[in-house]
Amino acid sequence: MTIPWQGALWPALVSVMQLIKAPIPPLWENLDLVPAGDRQSPINIRWRDSVYDPGLKPLTISYDPSTCLHIWNNGYSFLVEFEDSTDKSEEEEEEEEEEEEEEEEEEEEEEEEEEEEENPTIIPSEKATHSFLVLMSMSVIEGGPLEHNYRLKQFHFHWGAIDAWGSEHTVDNKCYPAELHLVHWNAVKFETFEDAALEENGLAVIGVFLKLGKHHKELQKLVDTLPSIKHKDTLAEFGSFDPSCLMPACPDYWTYSGSLTTPPLSESVTWIIKKQPVEVDHDQLEQFRTLLVTSKGEKEKRMVDNFRPLQPLMNRTVRSSFRHDYVLNIQVKPKPAANQVTP
Repeated sequence: MTIPWQGALWPALVSVMQLIKAPIPPLWENLDLVPAGDRQSPINIRWRDSVYDPGLKPLTISYDPSTCLHIWNNGYSFLVEFEDSTDKSEEEEEEEEEEEEEEEEEEEEEEEEEEEEENPTIIPSEKATHSFLVLMSMSVIEGGPLEHNYRLKQFHFHWGAIDAWGSEHTVDNKCYPAELHLVHWNAVKFETFEDAALEENGLAVIGVFLKLGKHHKELQKLVDTLPSIKHKDTLAEFGSFDPSCLMPACPDYWTYSGSLTTPPLSESVTWIIKKQPVEVDHDQLEQFRTLLVTSKGEKEKRMVDNFRPLQPLMNRTVRSSFRHDYVLNIQVKPKPAANQVTP
């Protein structure tokens, strides 16, 4: 849901888009319908204004390739979706079987209890073991700025019509050609992704910048699948993929409280923006631009510039997991030694 913008910031944001010669994406051309709120995304990250937080933990990523399901074109981007819930009907069947076995094992359990009183041991139940295995089969992240485990729901990209722009977030007003978003939800506090997406601390999104460089071998598996989902609402099987291969090696990140960048624009997201971009080549980005926002039989329209314009930071603080001395294209001149004569 969107309501009229209150204030004069939106024209300024449009001016910024024009300044960097980036087009206003079609979804955001209507200037009368802009979401109200003080924690909207994306933002421009000002390196020197970010605050180092020594309390930020390393981010732990545990993705299971077997949970990858399919890839589909939703008319705005392409999404790779993952299994993020347990089969509750299967659990209920297992519980019924356990209840039947309890009657048969009752006498044996009484004898075991007497023995355990003399020699106590801890033996995990079948139910506990099953719960552990369910957790192990999920793709989750933890640590970083997060208090709970978050399950991976999907990942997608945003990109421009040309390589000069495309990312949603910027760093010191620098645009990247594309940006990867890995969307996770808090399954500890919420029962479904849909519930989590509407509430504070419901989602955690990892953002990764893509920059022009060498060919990305792992990304190519995705690129090779794109022709099969060229049109809107087309879907293809896409199994056994570990998205951690799309992550940079550097663990450093920025984090802030923000929102979804597509409707309903809920302010439910803990953003984790990786400092180091990953390299992809021009041809791989060009394959992104072959996708269409139109369905089969409709006049073809390319899927490009699918990013949201920058939003004001307001009173938020961007924290960093790393120490930094802000230097913009300048090397710090070393201090002279105590015995060094300075002219």
